[in-house]
Amino acid sequence: MAMDVDSMFHDIESILMKLRDRVTDIPFEKQMFMIEEMVRNSLDMMMIGQAPELEKLVDSLVYVMMEDSFWETLDMEMMYAPEMMYESARMMALDSGMLSEGCDVDPNPFLCCFKTRAKNGLVMVEHVVADIVAEDLDHCVENLMMMMQWNKMMMENMMMMADMMLEKHRIGCMVDPMIVNGTEEMRMMMQDLMMSTEHEHEHGSSEEDDSSEEDGANTINYLMDNSLEMVQMAYG
Repeated sequence: MAMDVDSMFHDIESILMKLRDRVTDIPFEKQMFMIEEMVRNSLDMMMIGQAPELEKLVDSLVYVMMEDSFWETLDMEMMYAPEMMYESARMMALDSGMLSEGCDVDPNPFLCCFKTRAKNGLVMVEHVVADIVAEDLDHCVENLMMMMQWNKMMMENMMMMADMMLEKHRIGCMVDPMIVNGTEEMRMMMQDLMMSTEHEHEHGSSEEDDSSEEDGANTINYLMDNSLEMVQMAYG
């Protein structure tokens, strides 16, 4: 069985075109404009002393980052993110039938699939070597043909996976829930820090405290909403 080289290169070209489309879909110009606007409305204002609520938040963040609990929580979040992506990839592989037989119920389906296919490949190589030693060239050719078919299936599965991953909104569907949840958790943490800082530095009237707290909440919402929007623009 001859390898269909033309078809293979056509698939590669299709994947590269999809990759180009996904990259060109990213509105880099709009993202740069949003970044510049965020810097003007936050960092620049803080540098000239026009954002006291942001200065207090930065002070609180520095204090929190000195605590072990902050890094322990961050470590847990960093471990949680790959698990979510792994689970999404596993479900996609199950839905597309790309796993080897029996690996769909294995606790580590991708490792199972790799081991199964590696074992099958090794068995084929051993059969070819045995046929060469026995000078059974006809059977050797049959085994070589089976190896070519196996390699073709592997290439097709890899192409299928890459093609699926580059479908518009596919990556977004996989990572968006994780990004949104992470953003909301960060928003809540920063708001709690802001409130605790306000309470520690209560010297003004109640109206001033309420106004400062509201300004801080608005600043946090502005930064988090715009950051989330820019990230979502990147993955569609």
